[in-house]
Amino acid sequence: MRRQRRSRPGPTSVRPPDVADYQQPNTEPNPNPPPETTASPENAGAQVSSVRLPEDDPARQARQRGLDWARRIELGTVVVAAVVGLAGLWYSNVQTQQANEQMRQANQQARDDRTLAKEGQITDRYTAAVGNLGEDKIDVRLGGIYALQRIMKDSHRDQPTIANVLAAYIRTHADKPSEKGQDVSADVHAALAVLATRDTAYDDTFAPSSASYGSPASNSAPHR
Repeated sequence: MRRQRRSRPGPTSVRPPDVADYQQPNTEPNPNPPPETTASPENAGAQVSSVRLPEDDPARQARQRGLDWARRIELGTVVVAAVVGLAGLWYSNVQTQQANEQMRQANQQARDDRTLAKEGQITDRYTAAVGNLGEDKIDVRLGGIYALQRIMKDSHRDQPTIANVLAAYIRTHADKPSEKGQDVSADVHAALAVLATRDTAYDDTFAPSSASYGSPASNSAPHR
């Protein structure tokens, strides 16, 4: 008897299982559903407070406070330095003004001292010159006349006084007899020459026609 051969199935194309084959929709209800929460302001505040923001980090806040204090200290240092600088400038300005004022006063005092010294010298020279006009010797009187001429050039404000003195000297000595047959004595001639060569711009109150007669020594001294 021939054995009957069994037919073997031929190779078939096998499809690989898909992920979707293993996923089946869950149609069964969840026996323990999550509790429903209502969106109330209290719940919202609790949720927000439960979440810690980066700005609420204590270390960050400490660093921020440290930076704020450092900036405040730096700003205070700058303000103090500016105030000190302004105070220094003000003090320097005050010191400069005081120094300038003291220098001005010192210069004014020096000028006043020089003026007083000069006026004192002029007064002494005037007194000596007028004293020479009363001497008996003609050369001494001539010296007094030329000394008055020099004073009149050095101190223009004393010119009216000196001119009156010389005019009075001329009137009191013009009638005296001259020496060696001269028409006019040498001292009177010298006094006339001094009056003729004066600068009339400084005559002020001097008027030759109204000059008084009398002794030259009786006239007033120059202004001080």
